[in-house]
Amino acid sequence: MSDAIPAWQVLLIGGGSATGKSTVAQSLVKKIGISHLLVDDLRIAVQAVTTPAQMPALHYFLTVEDATALSAEAFTDGLIGVGQALIPALREVISHHVAVPAVGRVIVEGDGILPEFVNNLALADVNGRALMDVETKVRAVFIYEEEEEQLLGNFTARSRGSEHAPSTEQRRYVHSIWQFGQRVKADAERFGQPVVCARPFDTLAQRILAAAG
Repeated sequence: MSDAIPAWQVLLIGGGSATGKSTVAQSLVKKIGISHLLVDDLRIAVQAVTTPAQMPALHYFLTVEDATALSAEAFTDGLIGVGQALIPALREVISHHVAVPAVGRVIVEGDGILPEFVNNLALADVNGRALMDVETKVRAVFIYEEEEEQLLGNFTARSRGSEHAPSTEQRRYVHSIWQFGQRVKADAERFGQPVVCARPFDTLAQRILAAAG
């Protein structure tokens, strides 16, 4: 991995769950010496100060009885809705890091980062003035796992249940996660945004930096 200082101020790492986003982001921030923000933390914060009536899409998975029982299509649509609801908050955080370079570089990662958002960042400073050279200062890379069985293995190991055979509910849930990841990959490719395969994991950090430029 190169020790060169990146040109970007913000690196967005998106993709489905259990693809290694958080792990690789942690290794990158240690290597480069920058900050790290989980989109899940941002989501939890915004959920805490809003209600389901105010932002139904953001609270969707808190209001359904059993997310694992959802169809893959409903699950994917739900995650897309959460990501869309988070766009204003994400835009403010990213704008801050671009408008005020002294706050330092940051890696932002999570499945709430959508290719449609990256395609139209529309960043502005606190006075509403459009920020320039955004394409250089903000880069995005989307991670995907092609094999559903690999994703199932990742999910089972992360849940510390690798000694047990995956249940029907786990398989259905992981299928939904996999389908969401494939949707994100297809959308990223449609918008011409970099996508990288999660494997081999030992080269994932290098490949992300190379794709980010």
